[in-house]
Amino acid sequence: MIQRADSNTEDKPVKGKPSGSMHKAGADATPNDWRKQYDIPGYADYYAQKRDESFLKKLSNRFELNMVRHALRRLSTRFPVQTSLDLPTGTGRFLPVISEFSGDIIAMDASPAMVSRLQLNDSSAAPNTTPPKIARCVGSVFEIPLPDDHVDIVLCSRLIHHLPDAAARLSLFSELARVARYGMVVTFFDAGSYCGMRRNARAKRKQKLNTRHAISRKELIANAKSNGLTFIGANALLRFHTEITAASFTKDR
Repeated sequence: MIQRADSNTEDKPVKGKPSGSMHKAGADATPNDWRKQYDIPGYADYYAQKRDESFLKKLSNRFELNMVRHALRRLSTRFPVQTSLDLPTGTGRFLPVISEFSGDIIAMDASPAMVSRLQLNDSSAAPNTTPPKIARCVGSVFEIPLPDDHVDIVLCSRLIHHLPDAAARLSLFSELARVARYGMVVTFFDAGSYCGMRRNARAKRKQKLNTRHAISRKELIANAKSNGLTFIGANALLRFHTEITAASFTKDR
């Protein structure tokens, strides 16, 4: 069920990662355990505030918001965007950016704790913009509880790098393409970047559990194309160096 979000979410100071998070799971962790950490008591509060812990994290967050802003603008110049879906929304970090292009937003996440902690007030929002209508609900990207072509565009950020195989990515693109009328923005870890190559090399050399995966841009585009999506551009946080990249796709009609 979709609920209208409450903008009076209270921020509570949380220091350090809650025990039991994936980063502390150790050798007994499995590749899918990353999903469990988001409902650990206190993790949503930590997640909502972790990018304010230092100057570098604040700076990186600002760059990432701007990266997504450019990717969304790529779509908004091609189509009349009125409605959008942010999935997974987390604690709503990208909502202020999405609101610059869309007046009606559905903020969805598979974690009830993250949706409950949804933040609506953020200094990253553009000045003098009309406050968006935001509805929040719980739902999985692999089974989105929305009808076909329900929103104009979709933002799917910080998720694909958790998916270790092509089958999961194909399933993700299939559902996103089903609910999006015009197109989407998807972020991923680019294997062609310096940090992406280093990540994959370390994972191969140490043969350790890797819960984050970098893939090539070519592979991502192929996954999207098989679900009726056309690649129209991408931009990285820091070109050739950082792995996080935002790719824009239009839906073939």
